[in-house]
Amino acid sequence: MAGFLDLPFEIRCVFYKQYLKDDNLIEMEMVCDLKSRRRRLGLRWPHKSTVSPALLFINKEINAEAASIFYSINKFFFDDIDDLNALLRLMGPSKAQHLRHIGYQRLATTPQLEELVTHLTPAKFLTSLTISHEMIDKKGWFRTHSAKQVVKLLAPLLEVVGETRKNEFDDKNDDVSGIVSIRATRWPMWYGRSWNRSDAVMQEAEAVDAEVKALVKELYG
Repeated sequence: MAGFLDLPFEIRCVFYKQYLKDDNLIEMEMVCDLKSRRRRLGLRWPHKSTVSPALLFINKEINAEAASIFYSINKFFFDDIDDLNALLRLMGPSKAQHLRHIGYQRLATTPQLEELVTHLTPAKFLTSLTISHEMIDKKGWFRTHSAKQVVKLLAPLLEVVGETRKNEFDDKNDDVSGIVSIRATRWPMWYGRSWNRSDAVMQEAEAVDAEVKALVKELYG
């Protein structure tokens, strides 16, 4: 009897896209497994997922086909950059290359952001990367990112994506200035920063975002 893998690859792809596309932003975080008491990556609650992730675990051949589609058609978002880096370490370059949309929204240190760029460098077709507008400096102080600092840290990734777009896209689609987005830092509740979403903070993030986009366009076209 013919099985699923006997179907033409094009038909299998249609099936994967039907059952692995989440209509919502996929927000993930480290969660505690109540049975093993170990921390693992999981969906951020509450998340109403529309995907069937069991498809990814049927066998190795289906995982190899389906994972590339799963990572390329969905948008992944994390509160904590450490959780994001943990996922990218698990994925490895072979799966990370398929990512299109990813981001985080809490404080990050320079080494954490550098690690993120290293993991994402294989993602040459990346469409959007969202990062928080603040960071923790070497002395432990909270600082607002400067546009030059952000672009310098992201340079290895921007160069790869920019080169890919020039070689594989037409002139209308090779602009990389819209890839990086800066959002106001999302603070955990226990920080007690009631001004977290104040107009001043939002405007500060928007200003950095505009400066970053302008600088990326200037440097990478």
